[in-house]
Amino acid sequence: MSLVLPIFLGGSGHLGALQIFADSFSSEDLEFFERKVRPVLVQSCFECHSHQSKKLKGGLLLDSRASIMRGGDSGAVIDSSIAENSPLLIAIHYQNVDLQMPPESRLTENQIKNITRWVKRGLPWPDEPEPSPNRSQKSDFDIEKRKAGHWVWKAPVQQALPEVDQSDWVEEPIDAFLLHRL
Repeated sequence: MSLVLPIFLGGSGHLGALQIFADSFSSEDLEFFERKVRPVLVQSCFECHSHQSKKLKGGLLLDSRASIMRGGDSGAVIDSSIAENSPLLIAIHYQNVDLQMPPESRLTENQIKNITRWVKRGLPWPDEPEPSPNRSQKSDFDIEKRKAGHWVWKAPVQQALPEVDQSDWVEEPIDAFLLHRL
């Protein structure tokens, strides 16, 4: 079965698509990634697209192969059938005026070629656990601040009854508040 599938897919012209989902990569592929691609990702992408980002942009993580394959808020960033159509490559080639990455400065032609080659090779990545989010970062959501500011979290406080002119009309404490407002 393991030999039949690659031969069948290779014969039908879809071997590139199969490589995207490969579980293991050659040592050459991994060395290429470590020397040519990971440094570019760390330097140019991780500030906004990693588990350690202060504020994750576009819901896209680029610090693990699994995260890249998942994509971001806008969907997949890798087209497994035609690598050149991958949104990741379109963004780094500055082919779309609305999506150019990195936004501040374009990668060098050599860096773009290396990332393109990496995507075409099927995103070789060492077998390593997916990074976990930086737990030391404080979330924008602060429950203590919310509790302090919202009435639902405040303990009820007994109010003194207001003085009213027609005290014989008051049967329950709430009646005093209503009569006072009238």
